[in-house]
Amino acid sequence: MPRSIEGRAFIEASGTIYRQARIGMGGFEALDAEACLALLFARGIPQNIAALFIPYWEAGLIAAAEQRREKD
Repeated sequence: MPRSIEGRAFIEASGTIYRQARIGMGGFEALDAEACLALLFARGIPQNIAALFIPYWEAGLIAAAEQRREKD
């Protein structure tokens, strides 16, 4: 569990971030970065900090979607 307030806010926001997914014909394609930044800012996380983490969240979700496609 993260020790900082921001770290705990990121963990808590992960479910909300996942709901900002852009879904295409092949499944998950990307996150709506603008919506993610707005949600995280509303939770008290500065946008310049949130912007650093969104690409990593997105990469993890894309990798998980690809693994799931391979299983199916």
